[in-house]
Amino acid sequence: MMSGWTRLILILVLAGAGAGNYWYRNRPSRDLVVHLNRREADISQPDIGADAVAEAEAIVKDVFKAEYAQQAQSQKLAFAAQLLQQGMDASDDMAARYVLLREAAEQAVQAGDAATAMKALSETARSYVVDGPALKLAALSRAASAASTPEANRALAQSYLALFDEYLAAENFEGAKKVLAPGEAAARNAKNVPLVLEVQARGRELPEMQKLQANAKAAAEILKAKPEDAAPNGVLGRYTSFVRGDWEKGLACLAQSNDTLLQKLAKDELARPTEPAGWVGVGDGWWDLAEKEKLRTVKAHLRAHACQWYEKARTVVPVDAKSRVEKRMQLVRGAAEPAQKQESH
Repeated sequence: MMSGWTRLILILVLAGAGAGNYWYRNRPSRDLVVHLNRREADISQPDIGADAVAEAEAIVKDVFKAEYAQQAQSQKLAFAAQLLQQGMDASDDMAARYVLLREAAEQAVQAGDAATAMKALSETARSYVVDGPALKLAALSRAASAASTPEANRALAQSYLALFDEYLAAENFEGAKKVLAPGEAAARNAKNVPLVLEVQARGRELPEMQKLQANAKAAAEILKAKPEDAAPNGVLGRYTSFVRGDWEKGLACLAQSNDTLLQKLAKDELARPTEPAGWVGVGDGWWDLAEKEKLRTVKAHLRAHACQWYEKARTVVPVDAKSRVEKRMQLVRGAAEPAQKQESH
């Protein structure tokens, strides 16, 4: 059990009294704390000890008794944001962090706020052994019933697209298929034709993604025996970077590919430029490549990666590039706003 002082500190923190990071004096032993390398996960509860979770839950619900009784959507939205922030701040106690993030997602789902729910669940998946995509899919399915405005449905559809990309990164193509129908329904409810077309395009391209995966696996086998073979390096690099989004591994392959343009782009990035002009130059290279790409899934990933470099130079963009960079960043931001909210800290 918690000591009286520890309980008081936790209550003060949860109530926003500024007591700083809190700590359970009987925090679960290390062997009970989440094991990140374990695949067999109970998605309903992390491996941190049921007693610790129950105690944290009791305190959270006691402190926020009045907030839990609120029924207005605006109140639930504010409560979800409050729980999420405290959950992100509670890095010193795994049980309390889990409960706060779980409750933030629940309140957001009840309010139809897909973006906040996805962010809470992304934080949960980073900290605990849970099936993050499965939790997100279930949450989005429930949030759909509470999404009553075009704006809420737009956020819901974009969250489904972000989840689609997450499934692709995990090479879970069956999971990716599951998000397409509800994603398109949300886009239609949002009265957003470009978004409907985007979801449909992702669905049509899914078999092509599977072909790229098969080719990448074959290339990886060749590289075991011939690690410097240019052609398979190019195949594996394209798939790893452009489809799965693992740029760190993908760039190493692209730098050895038989495509001179891809080789140059990869080497330019791996050189780690330190000046704004260099950052913009790397971003421009990937953006220009995206404009030539026919697969919309790959195009979206290339543009998003280009914008990561633009973001580095956002406040110091060279004058001659400022307008171009801002327009491109706005284009990507407008297409993926909820996903950005999920992943930002």
